[in-house]
Amino acid sequence: MGLAIGAVLAFTGYLSYKDLYCCFGKCCSYEEPLIASTLKLDLEQKLFGQHLAMEVILKALTGFKKTEIPRNH
Repeated sequence: MGLAIGAVLAFTGYLSYKDLYCCFGKCCSYEEPLIASTLKLDLEQKLFGQHLAMEVILKALTGFKKTEIPRNH
């Protein structure tokens, strides 16, 4: 009887582990939205002399986030 209860508890814990972990940790299933204006401001403040790179990064990230199924190269 005790073994059966232990097995059920272990199985329940296994099934709910991801939900419990996501409450306290960072999960990959949650996707934070891309805020292009905030990213641009951060890049302007942290990239010195790299204005061309900033434009390419912004364009690539916003394009990547807009596509529903991005291509893998």
